[in-house]
Amino acid sequence: MTSDPFTRIEKITVNVTAEYDDWRDLERTKVCLIDSDQERGVMIWVCDYLQALLRCFDLPMQSGDNVPSLSPTFNISVEIPWSRFQDLSTDFSAGSYTQNLGDFFDIWNPIGFGIVRLKGRNEAIKSLGLFVESAFFRTTNAPVSASFFSNDAVHVRTTNAPIESMVWAIGSHEEAVTEVSLRTNDASIRAALTMVSDFNLVKLNAALHTTNGELNISMPRMAVLGPEYTFALDASTSNAASDVYLSPDYAGTFDLQTKHKGKTHVQYNDASDPWGKGRKHVLEMEVDSERRKSGKVYWGNEVPKTMGAVRVKTTERDVWLYTSPD
Repeated sequence: MTSDPFTRIEKITVNVTAEYDDWRDLERTKVCLIDSDQERGVMIWVCDYLQALLRCFDLPMQSGDNVPSLSPTFNISVEIPWSRFQDLSTDFSAGSYTQNLGDFFDIWNPIGFGIVRLKGRNEAIKSLGLFVESAFFRTTNAPVSASFFSNDAVHVRTTNAPIESMVWAIGSHEEAVTEVSLRTNDASIRAALTMVSDFNLVKLNAALHTTNGELNISMPRMAVLGPEYTFALDASTSNAASDVYLSPDYAGTFDLQTKHKGKTHVQYNDASDPWGKGRKHVLEMEVDSERRKSGKVYWGNEVPKTMGAVRVKTTERDVWLYTSPD
């Protein structure tokens, strides 16, 4: 799916291309365009008669049978006007389709979406830049790579494959809360989570969970952000290392845990005040053992009333927390 800000179009353009070996395969397929005041979409029905016949006689298809699929393959391209859309949804869970979204972000006039739902199976999902209130991406056995500019929520799910994501949490009002959830298993998660807002008391809640894969989480600092923000992170993996890079102006608690052969580490630098107020960077340790470290980090002589929270767990490998990365 793409859109070109320099070539303005007024209507949604949908192109469906089928590739097949036998014309009879195409005859078993139906394509329907839905166009109404409330909804526009493309629906594709593919009937695999061979598999249906085997199911009818309760005969399992063995992986070594080398039976070719009767279904054609499709390439669906969608070009949309440079505008705003309330709902964008796909459901390719009945087949295997790679889903690619172009870059819809323009700093002066982005394409905006209310809700985006992408659902797939065994194929990757990629999105270069999506300005959205809420996004829900789900696939299986395939990686997800996506960048979001979100007001409310970002949820990404896959299995047995890595997730790479950048999330810009845009607090659109006082005390706005953005929820981020990234989940997979047996693969890594690499995420950059940052906050941009003109309003005060905004909050980012992030939950990142995997197994047997590394965690690499960074929180770049943005200049357009009030000092009274809250960042909360709950992250876990197993049998893999975890690295968390906090924004230099982060204020809050931390709790790092590992088991068996792993160790916990807290990197601390007496950095200069990012807000230019001459405050001292304070690190207070409450638990300081080899396999668990907890405490708080903040700026100034007193613990601030607004505090974030970072919790990271793994097993067998080390956990690193960088409180003021260079």
